[in-house]
Amino acid sequence: MDTLPSNYLAEKEFLACLFLEPGLINLTSISENFFIDRVNKKIFSFMKTANKEKKDITVATISDYSDSIDSDYLRELASFVYTTSSFQQNERLIIENYNRRQIIRSCQDLVQLAKNKDYLIDQLL
Repeated sequence: MDTLPSNYLAEKEFLACLFLEPGLINLTSISENFFIDRVNKKIFSFMKTANKEKKDITVATISDYSDSIDSDYLRELASFVYTTSSFQQNERLIIENYNRRQIIRSCQDLVQLAKNKDYLIDQLL
């Protein structure tokens, strides 16, 4: 199978922006399901939890939520960008790739249903 659309750099820069300017988390429509990278998905989920609990979004706070996330990676994220100017662009890239993955999965499901002779074509369309 082909690789699903992703942009790990966009995910990383997006999360880095949230460390730099935590208030941006209130402006995004992204959920953790939009991330393809398992670790980035967890980090974003912990960031959302910290924000909901009115805690600062820092390396220490995110580390407190899970021992399984490498603290070196968190520190790298926290210093990965020097400005949040790429936030919206990375957000759009993450959303676009998520939507592409959803379309691919839906098409794969449709192909499987089309192979099933119990369904009439009109039911699938």
